[in-house]
Amino acid sequence: MKNILIALDYDTSALKVAETGFLIAKDMNAEIIFLHSISNLDIYSSVGNIVIKGFFAGHMNINTKRAEKQIAAEELAYDFLENIKFHLGGKKIHTLVKKGKSNTIIIETAKELNADLIIIGSQSRNWSENKVIGSTTQEILNTSLIPTLVIPIMKRE
Repeated sequence: MKNILIALDYDTSALKVAETGFLIAKDMNAEIIFLHSISNLDIYSSVGNIVIKGFFAGHMNINTKRAEKQIAAEELAYDFLENIKFHLGGKKIHTLVKKGKSNTIIIETAKELNADLIIIGSQSRNWSENKVIGSTTQEILNTSLIPTLVIPIMKRE
């Protein structure tokens, strides 16, 4: 495997997905591409609507940054991906941000970049009980011809 696409969103699982994908790609000496898709621009359009959870919540003062500089949604997403890249120490990680429906963007980008593997997180509560996984993940599994590794993320209630 030469190219691994890791799809990341602003969920608390992003760091776990990135770390797992990074280790896999590093072991295979593969190129790593972090991808964030902006599927609903309305979410990004007003101050206070963007929620960065988990590890990076304290490292990215999004609301202050947004209010002071009026940073566009793409720049915000790049900042997020660059923070993860910096945390992992992966200087050769490429970052991409694209607009559109997440599952479509992930599959199209994987094809464009000749990705050998897509890595994405699952928002299921209990993988072993075969609960419904996130709609984006399910759609990718149903339509992509590129092998996809799903990182199960257990949600705590």
